Amino acid sequence: MPTSYVKSLSSHFSGSLRQAQLDKEIYDDAGIPAAMYIELDGDDVTIMFASALSGAEITVLGTIISAHSPVVPTSMLDDILSRLTALEA
Repeated sequence: MPTSYVKSLSSHFSGSLRQAQLDKEIYDDAGIPAAMYIELDGDDVTIMFASALSGAEITVLGTIISAHSPVVPTSMLDDILSRLTALEA
């Protein structure tokens, strides 16, 4: 049975989340199953799994969340900077 875990964006993620990156971090960790989806709604971050996580898996999820540090892809950053530079010209 699908089970969701709801975390606070402001408390658990220090207000900064990149959903695709978090999904990959969960997927890449052998100690936890892949998430079905991750949804952001206001301050709530819902992480849905196909079934309930074990105690050990909940600990792994907490570790992944604590270590999550959003990174903007370089190509996206370069695009934004070039657009800003063009606007200033």
